[in-house]
Amino acid sequence: MSLANDLRKLRKNYEQKGYFKLSPLQLLAEFSLCLILYVGGFLIYPDYPLSGIALQLVAAITIVWSIHDIGHGAFFKSNQLNRWLSEILGLWILGMPQMEYHFNIHRKHHSFTNILDKDLALNTGFIAWHENQIDRRFKSLYPLQSFIWIFFVLPLTYPILTLQCSLLLVKNKEWSRLILLVSRWILFTFIYWNSLTLLFIPPLITGFILGLSASLNHFHLPISKGFNSKYPEKVFRTTQNLNSKSFFARWITGGLNSHIEHHLFPTMPSRNLHLISEDIAQLAEKHDLNYHSSSFYSCILNLWNKLESIKKVNSRESLYENI
Repeated sequence: MSLANDLRKLRKNYEQKGYFKLSPLQLLAEFSLCLILYVGGFLIYPDYPLSGIALQLVAAITIVWSIHDIGHGAFFKSNQLNRWLSEILGLWILGMPQMEYHFNIHRKHHSFTNILDKDLALNTGFIAWHENQIDRRFKSLYPLQSFIWIFFVLPLTYPILTLQCSLLLVKNKEWSRLILLVSRWILFTFIYWNSLTLLFIPPLITGFILGLSASLNHFHLPISKGFNSKYPEKVFRTTQNLNSKSFFARWITGGLNSHIEHHLFPTMPSRNLHLISEDIAQLAEKHDLNYHSSSFYSCILNLWNKLESIKKVNSRESLYENI
């Protein structure tokens, strides 16, 4: 039986087990808890600032990964409902537009993972993940790109994505959503005026976690100029899991420590992905495919080495000139 047929059989089995469904009561309870954490963090911040930040951080991380699931249609069948729910949560809780990222950049990333000029997630400014991305205008910065990515770009994921998506609102003349975004920031700045640290620190940390998770899952794996395999095989070639399957690892990565499973079944709620990991590992073995799974430390090291390898390419003038 082919890999595609095996995956169809597994999907049917998972649908029968209810792995593609979430209880409305479960979702209501989760969002209610996040609201309580946000309000609670705000109320206790003046007397217990670290505890206040911690409560809102837990809520922000939970909401970010819920928005990710919503963007994949894992919550509701209605695409329009998913779009607007993700936008409401993103605008009012995170202060960041969502539609442009989740329904354009991120969906293209799933369709064209690690394919140059098609996977928009690879468009990371002057940071190059492949020799064809080297831009002679930034030649002097490539020796530092490993350091810049880890210690500057990733910590600034939240403001970078917020600015990028806001500029897309302007470009697309989405004036009503832009007015809502500006209004949100004015209102929240007024509300948090005496606790601005609480307004910025949780989303900054959450953005760092989001950016780091995305980095570890794909960027150090093969990057190509076009399709050279069928989609399921491509997933195993370009996608990476983290070894840890603990509850904390699943929560802080939004279940995307099982990232191979996520790319094979993107509409499955990420909290259920760990339930199918053993099946997918056995499937990879059956079809002689590499089931990439590494420790957090190994992934960080591989990411660093990938950026360093581009630096070495850039240092060879003859190759650089032929790009």
